[in-house]
Amino acid sequence: MTYDVTILGAGPAGYVCAIRCAQLGLKTVVVERDRLGGVCLNVGCIPSKALIAAGSLLKKIRHAEVMGITAKQVDLDVGKLVAWKEGIVGKLTGGVGGLLKNHKVDTVMGEAKVTAPGKVVVAGKDGKKTTLDSKHIVVATGSTPIEIPGFAFDGKHVWSSTEALAPPAVPKRMLIIGGGYIGLELGLVYHNLGTEIRVVEFMDRVLPGMEAELSNEMGRSLKKRKIPVHLEARAKSFKQVKGGLEVTVEIGGKDTTFECDVILSTVGRRPNGAGLGLEALGVTIEKGFIRVDAQRRSSVPGIWAIGDCAGQPMLAHKGSHEGLVAAAAIAGDKG
Repeated sequence: MTYDVTILGAGPAGYVCAIRCAQLGLKTVVVERDRLGGVCLNVGCIPSKALIAAGSLLKKIRHAEVMGITAKQVDLDVGKLVAWKEGIVGKLTGGVGGLLKNHKVDTVMGEAKVTAPGKVVVAGKDGKKTTLDSKHIVVATGSTPIEIPGFAFDGKHVWSSTEALAPPAVPKRMLIIGGGYIGLELGLVYHNLGTEIRVVEFMDRVLPGMEAELSNEMGRSLKKRKIPVHLEARAKSFKQVKGGLEVTVEIGGKDTTFECDVILSTVGRRPNGAGLGLEALGVTIEKGFIRVDAQRRSSVPGIWAIGDCAGQPMLAHKGSHEGLVAAAAIAGDKG
């Protein structure tokens, strides 16, 4: 099949770029290996905000007695909570599919590999391979949570942000490795749901990638909530003990142990670029990210990159904006 543009990834960067390309008169196809909507809609922004809403409501109900509102028994059905969250996600991902269809953007499901300039081979789950030819290829493959040594994600003892958004139950105690915005946002969700949380951060302040003013305000907020935060600390290992997990943390050069029921590791995300065949074609990769210019061109003509795979910050609205920039540049190049 032949197109003007092939886009790898249907997240906020990819699907926005695809729709804009179609609006500019370009025949466009999107390749997606999992679910439309990417991390943001499926295991990021949207489900986390749904759980934030539920947690905030539960907290308000439990503390409403000061206003004269007495709730004698408030129970949380985790299964129903997750199902409600998945319903919201399903509606929005379905909406993305509808938008692509309405703009006459084709969708191909499967794993993509760029085998030559302008050529993408997609392996479907059924083993069938589809070859897509186009003048332009836009890489929008997103990112994946980083694992740290000794804390491999197993979905049981060690969670990534993905597992935290679909819990089998609300743990009594949670130790969070990483005091960035992902760890703190999810930590406060669980705090509102009744979990005792503890934060371990390697740097000298929470939200280390943001302005000091924001970090200080968040630090005060955590202290007010009586949430223990250990700065300049390094999680070294964990083991199973009677009644839970024992985590060894180095603080000030000395090892300390803390007990918890689950570990949430949120030390960052890495770009998804490996296995696409880009380096073999001469695409420059720096620290895992595809190097691009201001209009999102890579070092190889006809190959573009947007979103998480093309540099920090890894934020949905930044990826969407880059998708619009790339679409405009591609439309200008079509002649």
